Amino acid sequence: MKTYLFTILTLLGMYQITFGQGFANTFTGSDAGTKNTTGRYNTFTGYGAGYENTTGKNNTFLGSGAGIFNTKGSGNVCIGFGAGINMTGSNQLYIANSYDMPLIYGNFASKRVGIGTITPSEKFQVEGRMRLGGNKAGVWYETGATDWFVGRGESSNHFRFHYGDDKMTLTNDGKLGIGIGAPQASLHVNGTGKFAGQLTGTDALFSGELVSTNATFSGHLKANQVILNIGSFPDYVFAPQYTLMPLEQVEAYIQKHQHLPKVPAATQIIKEGMDVGQINVLLMEKVEELTLHTIAQHKQIKAVKASEQQLKGKVEALEQQLKEIHKEIKELLKKK
Repeated sequence: MKTYLFTILTLLGMYQITFGQGFANTFTGSDAGTKNTTGRYNTFTGYGAGYENTTGKNNTFLGSGAGIFNTKGSGNVCIGFGAGINMTGSNQLYIANSYDMPLIYGNFASKRVGIGTITPSEKFQVEGRMRLGGNKAGVWYETGATDWFVGRGESSNHFRFHYGDDKMTLTNDGKLGIGIGAPQASLHVNGTGKFAGQLTGTDALFSGELVSTNATFSGHLKANQVILNIGSFPDYVFAPQYTLMPLEQVEAYIQKHQHLPKVPAATQIIKEGMDVGQINVLLMEKVEELTLHTIAQHKQIKAVKASEQQLKGKVEALEQQLKEIHKEIKELLKKK
């Protein structure tokens, strides 16, 4: 009996196990929970753990100096040497082995967890790099009947955006596929493409639809169909009030400027490039103007031909009259 009593007294001397002045507290270690007054359901283990906490409740501080300066917080969990040493407030998680940034921080009230940060703005936030390994390593996003998966392919090193099937794939040799799981080009789109900004490239091959407001290519552009949104078309040439430039003025303009009216000069096209939509509109305008000139010339030719036929008839009539006069003269000469 004396031996057991001696052992208990020795343990109490070594670890200073106290039960505090509050209710249902367990304080283990020198100066652990020293200033507790009315705190309840706290567990402080380690030298100075929870030293300053006076009225907090439901705290768990494990480690030397864990939560040492927290005065009134409740619902905190600090694990490790110096974990949460500068922590204030309640409902927080600190896992650390020094006074510096904790390895893991959590906020039980907002249900947020941070790694490398004590101010996570999302449910899970990592400051710095994060690495996932193994086949199908990635993240699932629950959206309902079908979930999003973002990560590595099951049988390849491709990075996939999967929703029922592969929506976008990035291969380990730098090829990006949209709507196709095995892209064959740096950008391989299976479907339509729409660009609100500028699209610049050296070579492009399209088998579907490309919709863009601004595109630049320094190489080849190959497509099955190109549709340009130009906003207007030169049917105005056929309007009654349209003034058609006479061909004499067109000739004078060409001799002076070395290009057609309204059409950009070669120097401008070479310097600034050719607006395909604008040039096609201008070409159609010139085709329609030429059509009007051709129609006018056709009418003139028809009028000339009609006049020619009339003259031909008159000439034939005159020739017939001359023949008859010649015949009459011959008969008169015979009578003499």
